[in-house]
Order: sequence, then C-alpha cells, then structure tokens
Amino acid sequence: MSSIWIGMLDEGKVMEAIGTNLVPSSLLCIGYPAQKRGPRSRRKLKDVIHIV
Repeated sequence: MSSIWIGMLDEGKVMEAIGTNLVPSSLLCIGYPAQKRGPRSRRKLKDVIHIV
C-alpha cells in the first residue's frame, strides 16, 4: 500500500467532484502502486546542507 499527501489543489474543482460545500485544505490519496519500487538511496549530508 502507498499514499501521498497533496496540499496544493484547486478547492473549487475538488468541491465539485465530491459534491460538497466544505472547503478542502488537503487530500490524502491511498492505494496500491502499479509497480513496486525499492527504497531510494540516501543522499550525502554535504549534498543537502548549504551554508551561506
């Protein structure tokens, strides 16, 4: 099982699609992926941190 949190959306289109007058703040999509992927390799800390 897999999921993804969606925070940027068109509230009007979502409200119309599900037939509600409640304004959504985010969506949580849950399902099974078409292909199973292995874990990603970790990035090195020096590639993530930038000192200004």
